[in-house]
Amino acid sequence: MLIRCDRIFNEVAEDFTPGEILIEGEHIADFRPAESTKETPDYRNCYILPGFIDVHTHGGFGRAFMEISPEEIDKIALYFASSGVTAFFPTTVSGAEEACRQGTESCAQSQAYLGGKDFQGARLAGIYQEGPFLSPEKPGVADLKNFCKPNVEYIRNLRTHAEKIHGPAIKFVAIAPELEGAMDFIREVSPSTICALAHSTADYVTAKRAIDCGAVQITHLFNAMNQMLHREPGIIGAAFDSGAVRAELIADGNHVHPVAVRAAFRMFTDERIILISDSLFSGLQDGDYQGGGLTITLKNGIAKTNKGVLAGSSKTLGQCVINAVKNIKISLYSAVKCASVNPAKQAGIFHECGSIAAGKYADLVILDSDYTIKEVIVRGKRKDAEQNH
Repeated sequence: MLIRCDRIFNEVAEDFTPGEILIEGEHIADFRPAESTKETPDYRNCYILPGFIDVHTHGGFGRAFMEISPEEIDKIALYFASSGVTAFFPTTVSGAEEACRQGTESCAQSQAYLGGKDFQGARLAGIYQEGPFLSPEKPGVADLKNFCKPNVEYIRNLRTHAEKIHGPAIKFVAIAPELEGAMDFIREVSPSTICALAHSTADYVTAKRAIDCGAVQITHLFNAMNQMLHREPGIIGAAFDSGAVRAELIADGNHVHPVAVRAAFRMFTDERIILISDSLFSGLQDGDYQGGGLTITLKNGIAKTNKGVLAGSSKTLGQCVINAVKNIKISLYSAVKCASVNPAKQAGIFHECGSIAAGKYADLVILDSDYTIKEVIVRGKRKDAEQNH
């Protein structure tokens, strides 16, 4: 398959350039940038982007990945792909170790992970363990009874179990750095697993120590952490000061005010932001839903508990990217870089996805001039795009 377009995401040029993409099977055989398309482009007045990679998503349709069957995981993966998400990392909601084991088993049996020949859903690329090593003072909607002190054996056991069933690797683990034993945990775990600071009341000094110990990521910047103050900059200030740390950011329009999103892009630049969805209720209409023993009300696309606590997002990462561009006024190139290039590099999968280059999966998103998703190509196969983004 040969595709020509006058605006293709080009990471090398740091811009959109004309050119053509040759696809053979599941992979890109060649990407030939050009000064202009000599022949009539297949996609006139469109943009071609690399598929989006969501490193932090709890599920969809109100169903958490760690609590559902392989078939339900595949249904969500198909929905994700329709909105431009071509790889994702199922994220736990702090649960007991046995529940995490069972969730990993379901992931390992899904077509999203196994990669069935005709499966056109997003690819399950690994597990994000959010907790249970979190602060009870910043729990979000997680169940406090599952919280515990950092425990290396907990992660080792889950990792060993995943390997035993040939399941997805635990790629990320979130931890509150002020907890007893957190620094030793980060030093021990960070060489093999990405440690992210999360759900925390840590001050600047504590957060900086955790970063020096090996933490390289901040979980959903601004959310479930102390805010940056002029005398106590906290986790946000420590991350800003540490040039190698990347920060997750939810650009769904609800979790973070547009001004704060724009400020984050100024502070961290598009080199260090990773756009995420934190999704759980994507694909649902407004209404009341049950999840994790809680009643969640989805109103105007905002999911909250009866205590008014945000309960995950109702948008896919693809929808967050479009929202960041159309409503928050982040440039399309920067938004795509933060949803494709950066997460792929952070997760260690940039050799196979995250940009448009020869040898990588042919995971592409085609936008029209109004930033509406026109078409999605998943591992070389065309897939219908979700409407009304």
